[in-house]
Amino acid sequence: MKKIIIGLIGIFLVFFSSIIVNASVNSDWADSNNMAKYKQVDTEFRAVWVATVSNIDISKQKNKSDEAINEWKQNYLSILDNAEKYNLNAIIFQIRPCNDAFYPSKYNPWSEFLFAYGKDPGWDPLEWMIEVTHERGMEYHAWMNPYRASLTMSTSIVQSTGSSVRNVYDYDNDALQKSKHETFSDLKANCEKAYDGTDVDNPVFASGEELEHNVVMGTENKYVLNPASENTIEHLENTIREVVENYDIDGIHFDDYFYPDDAGYLSTGSNSDFKGLTFSTESIIDYQDYQNYLSKGGTLDIYNWRRENVNQLIERLSILIRNLNQTRDKPCAFGISPSGRWAPSIESCPAGSHRGAEGGMSGTCNNYYSYSDLFADTKKWVDEEWIDYLIPQAYTQLLDGYREIMDWWSEAMIDSPVKLYAGTALYQLDEWGNQDEVYYQVRYNQSTGNRVDGYSLFSYKNMNIGKGKIGMNYMHTLAWKTNALTPTYDFYDYKHTIEKNANVVKIEELSEKNYRLTYDIVSDAKAYALYKMTSSDEIIDGKIDASKLYKMNLGNKNYFDIEEYDENAQYYLATISEDNTIYFNNEEIDFSILEKNVAPVVTLIDEMISEVLVNATLKLKFRISDENQDPLSYKVYLVYRNNDSEITNVVEKDDGIEISWKAYAVETMGLKFKIVVSDGKVETLFETPTFNVVETCNHEFTEATCEKPKTCTKCGVTEGEALGHNWVNATCEKAKHCTRCEATEGEALGHNWVDATCEKAKHCTRCEATEGEALGHNWVDATYEEPKHCTRCDKTEGEPLEKPTEAAKGCSKCNKTNVISILLMINIFGFSLILIRRKGR
Repeated sequence: MKKIIIGLIGIFLVFFSSIIVNASVNSDWADSNNMAKYKQVDTEFRAVWVATVSNIDISKQKNKSDEAINEWKQNYLSILDNAEKYNLNAIIFQIRPCNDAFYPSKYNPWSEFLFAYGKDPGWDPLEWMIEVTHERGMEYHAWMNPYRASLTMSTSIVQSTGSSVRNVYDYDNDALQKSKHETFSDLKANCEKAYDGTDVDNPVFASGEELEHNVVMGTENKYVLNPASENTIEHLENTIREVVENYDIDGIHFDDYFYPDDAGYLSTGSNSDFKGLTFSTESIIDYQDYQNYLSKGGTLDIYNWRRENVNQLIERLSILIRNLNQTRDKPCAFGISPSGRWAPSIESCPAGSHRGAEGGMSGTCNNYYSYSDLFADTKKWVDEEWIDYLIPQAYTQLLDGYREIMDWWSEAMIDSPVKLYAGTALYQLDEWGNQDEVYYQVRYNQSTGNRVDGYSLFSYKNMNIGKGKIGMNYMHTLAWKTNALTPTYDFYDYKHTIEKNANVVKIEELSEKNYRLTYDIVSDAKAYALYKMTSSDEIIDGKIDASKLYKMNLGNKNYFDIEEYDENAQYYLATISEDNTIYFNNEEIDFSILEKNVAPVVTLIDEMISEVLVNATLKLKFRISDENQDPLSYKVYLVYRNNDSEITNVVEKDDGIEISWKAYAVETMGLKFKIVVSDGKVETLFETPTFNVVETCNHEFTEATCEKPKTCTKCGVTEGEALGHNWVNATCEKAKHCTRCEATEGEALGHNWVDATCEKAKHCTRCEATEGEALGHNWVDATYEEPKHCTRCDKTEGEPLEKPTEAAKGCSKCNKTNVISILLMINIFGFSLILIRRKGR
């Protein structure tokens, strides 16, 4: 990236984009037809670099407000969205672009490319980025530049002659050191305290000779931390320990910036010790450090001494990271992306040259090599197994040097446990005029059998513009059709088992032959896969060829969408553990258990008006519902001339959502609102009738009601006040209510019933309402002792019976009248009648 960072800054232009990919891809090289067809894989590193230096791929946070923080978050989420779209599985994000930090640190000031140099942005971006990246099932690799301490400086140690020749000259050392002190004194003054209240402990904030020695000017007109200083290694150890211990990152990543690109000492220079040497940093300090090394018994020449300085850094960081991994739940890898070529062969270089290396690459000695120009012996780091992965930047075309670079590294690393990924130059596709280059590079590596374990794309911005975007569409359509697992590394232990296999929960029909298969989440699973095959015999010893992989989900996504279901095929669900072991459900998925999914429904609650006055605020309520009771998401847009702008002032209420929109300050015709609601399976689009923003309105008022004043049906403006309710108190059968509008409050009182009596029906004490009839009396005839009376209410009628004479008394035991007495009375009565008759004659 060293060669292209400066060229990228500020010159990215949007050329054109294409979202439709042709099945046929044109090739500029003759042997492309001899390449094997792309073969699908289930494990492959697919990453994109997100460069923050000079804000290449993501903008600064504008201020410390919640709105500005959320805007920055949305920018990062867009990066994840696009990475997910192209089935990438890793983000390499630059968290330390220039001896600074995108996280709270005791050792590095806040980055100027995040918010402002040394200024707390008000939150921890790194913690949040890792969390949301892992939610997508992607890895997060923390990209750091180890040595770079500035992007520009006010003076230089090199002079250029012609277009490309650079030489170190006899610079004014006093002026240089003065400028150095001024530069970093100003930075220190602008830097806030660290999060723990202490001063940030960084080499550039030292003073005196310590600053002069530990921070040096490089030949690329940037200050760098001195690679020969023990202070530099200790600082980088502290930096990496802080990140690995405090954050759940998946990798520490360095790119190709080590010693700056060296330049020869000017032939007309006055220092005889420097004659014939090349330098990458201040010649005075570099040469002095080398002489100190020799005085302690060192035997290496100055060039191998520089390489050994970088070797010590890489070895010590490797030991540190692997020790820290022993206390982590998941390991953190250590990866480096150097320039594409390692070193020229000794035979390629003139006798006595310091540039060549045993076993080096064929070709010109003066090409650009990490070993020769940056003093980075990357092959040694692989051979010593200090790193977990290497990504040579093969930023060239197949017809140029790509095949040479990848063939050489593949052969050099054929038996190495270190993973080999290819650095891929998306940014070059416009210049090359060849949008399908990346696709054919991938096919080339497969066709030749090159040992390539993955790819990383430079850079994110080029995924979205020009031929880079077209090239990524080719890759997605023709190669990376589904996700792949990130590789594991041989130096670490990963969990082999899973809690259980995922099971199908339901299958929904979204449309004809388009299904959504939902499964349960397994807590310790890395991924889930759906395989499509013609016979279960294709599963051999629990394994299946990756060509049968239909779809793969990383992270906690719990469904697969099946487009164009094939009733002649068999589908199998698999659960994948952290060590990439694939566990199959033995049973074929049964598609007979289909459920119908119903789309969400949107209803406008308020009456839509046709005109809104300028600068007025319009509020509208909508009801959103879903028959399947699925969780819903929605977005609200204002539509004008087919352009959608999202409305964020939306409040959720019990009965739906309410939007609030302030009208434009000028008259505007033909506006409408659009609501897009998704249940995660299908979307519902609802649009309001159109309305206009006007300066004046020919009002058409409705009559005032109890709750609403006179209101214009066009613009919603009101006049006067609402009438107010004319309340009538609640009765037994009717709630408190308004006589105008029949609005009610509370409930009816309800009857206060009194049970029916002998003389009165069941009745309410409040309103005298009755139910049924009176019970009526239950009379008992009078006796000698009691008058006629009611057994329910004790009411009486008349008097008790008159008691009879002694003769008529009944038996005291049975109350029966004496029979003899009765007969005697009858005889007496009858004799009296005879006497009367006779007397009458």
